[in-house]
Amino acid sequence: MRRSLARMFLSSFLLLLMPLVVLAQTERGSISGVVTDSTGAVVPGATVTITNLATKSSQTLTTNDQGLYEAPFMLPATYKITAAAPGFSTSVVNEAVLNVGQRARVDVALTPGDVSAQIDVVENGALLQTETASIGTVVNSRQLTELPSADRNILQNGEWCQLFFGLFFGLLPSARVTA
Repeated sequence: MRRSLARMFLSSFLLLLMPLVVLAQTERGSISGVVTDSTGAVVPGATVTITNLATKSSQTLTTNDQGLYEAPFMLPATYKITAAAPGFSTSVVNEAVLNVGQRARVDVALTPGDVSAQIDVVENGALLQTETASIGTVVNSRQLTELPSADRNILQNGEWCQLFFGLFFGLLPSARVTA
């Protein structure tokens, strides 16, 4: 009796926690990186401006003592990242792409120079995601509309019943052999 009561309580508790797992998923990502000089030394106190190229909204950050900056909760978009510090030329990274849920790392190197000089850096997409172990991809609207269920109706043809009973109860439709 106690064992079944404990199981029922544990099952109810886990069922109540399920919505919290769903709420933890988000479409937003983050952009972080290190600002260094031409010798590879970090530049603390550098001003980093991240501008969304579609909306022209920007966010200005300051690097910490290790030269690090981080902009969390950024919408998926293409960004321009500008870094500046006294005694260094302004460095610009054009078209840094942030995908859904991605933690993009964009390091910026400043060169000593006149304040009026500006260096543009062309950023190619990262071939390897080193910030997290997650795997994902971005699906465009064309790929989404070409999915097998075009009308998004999971109830069509009774397929949901077969899937439900097959996955949860181990019942699979028997194969019929016709001679």
